[in-house]
Amino acid sequence: MSSWQRGKALTSKSWSILKGNPSLMKWPVLGAFAALPGVAIAVAGIILLGDHSNVAGVALIAVGAYLAVFGGMVCSAALVAGADQALHGQSVDGAFGRATQHLGAIAGWALIQTIVGWLLQSLTNGGNGGQGGTAGAILGILRVVLGALLSTAWALITFFVLPLVVLEGLGPVAAVKRSGHIFKERWGTQLLGGIRIGAAVFLFAMLPSLLVGGLGVFLIASVESGAGAAAGAALVAVGVIGLTISVLVSNAMRAIFGVALLRWAETGEALGGFTEDEMLTAVRIKGGGTPPASQPVGVVADQRHAA
Repeated sequence: MSSWQRGKALTSKSWSILKGNPSLMKWPVLGAFAALPGVAIAVAGIILLGDHSNVAGVALIAVGAYLAVFGGMVCSAALVAGADQALHGQSVDGAFGRATQHLGAIAGWALIQTIVGWLLQSLTNGGNGGQGGTAGAILGILRVVLGALLSTAWALITFFVLPLVVLEGLGPVAAVKRSGHIFKERWGTQLLGGIRIGAAVFLFAMLPSLLVGGLGVFLIASVESGAGAAAGAALVAVGVIGLTISVLVSNAMRAIFGVALLRWAETGEALGGFTEDEMLTAVRIKGGGTPPASQPVGVVADQRHAA
């Protein structure tokens, strides 16, 4: 099966589960709203920085950033719990209650994510180190590239952290270690599956929305009549709505795929209509190859250590 066909199959299965449980979509939406109070506090902090109230401004930005991450993460945890129930053929009712049983661990993971995000952002936006000219420009580019690489590595290593917190009751530090272990044993697992699902959503949903919105901007800029401007504004609105929905759907589908992948990696059981072959094609063990069928990560890891 080609890479495109594998991506299409993974996307189709994730979409089928989401379509069969449409209430899962509320969690990405609620997550965006849950982050708004924190964003508002952070904006207030930025305003204070502009008024030279540095200590209060930095404090508000830090508190706001954490609250925004925490608010969104609680809803993401509910999505993970609901996705797990859907994959097992169960009702997704009670997902929020299941997630909030681990509120302390979620709060800790949100704190870690906020601190790491702040450090990575500081690295990327750290300027040119006081150097000017070509050397300063090169240093600035290197900082951006290094920041992007570290951000990607962190996202991959911690891909399973929230599912491990919600589904297995691990603390944030233990979940980071376990997620890193899974990633180490199955290098490229979430990268391959996540990119394939994201690529399909981009092609069939995000790209059309961007084109519609771009056409609207073109009409607004080039057509002098009121009717043309109104049509352009309508197209922009449609494009923005379509893009927003596409991002939310993509996030929900990736969460479903991530939970299915974790369950398969831990138990060797393919759930929710996913097949063992589809799970295997989304996985490559570091060093090459794929694990023997029906053997979860823990089994493969134990065999390697024994060898």
